[in-house]
Amino acid sequence: MNEYIGIAVSFVLAAGIAGAMVALGSTLGKKHPTSAKLAPFECGKDPISLPMGKLAIKFYLTAILFILFDVELVFLYPWAVVYRALGPAGLAEMLVFLGVLMVGFVYAWDNGDARAIYRPHQEREVACGGLNQCSGFSTQYSR
Repeated sequence: MNEYIGIAVSFVLAAGIAGAMVALGSTLGKKHPTSAKLAPFECGKDPISLPMGKLAIKFYLTAILFILFDVELVFLYPWAVVYRALGPAGLAEMLVFLGVLMVGFVYAWDNGDARAIYRPHQEREVACGGLNQCSGFSTQYSR
C-alpha cells in the first residue's frame, strides 16, 4: 500500500493546483461580459446557419482506429517492462491480445476504413468540396 502513496499525493497535488487556478481566475479575473464576448465563436466566422453538406464518416473511423491502437500501446508498454517476470504465459496472453487487435485492423482494412488514413488528400476534397473551398488550404496544395 505504501507504493501508492506517491501516486495519491501527486493526484491530490494536481487537483489542488487546478482547483486553485480555477478559483483564483474566477474571483480575481475581470468580468465585463458583452454580447460579443458571449456569442459563440467558430473558426473566425460568424455562425449564421448550419454547415452545408455532411461530414464524412471517415473522420470518425480514423479517430476510432487511433483509439484502438492507442489502447494497444497503453497495454503493450507495461507488459514490455515486466516481460521476463511473466514468462511464456505472459507472452501467450500478449500474442492473443495482439491477435485480436490485428483481426480488428484487418477487418477495418478490408472494409476500406483504414485506407482513408493513408489517402488524406482525396478525403479533404470530398469533405470540403475541393481544396480551394477549405479554409487553411491554399491552391499550392491542389493537384
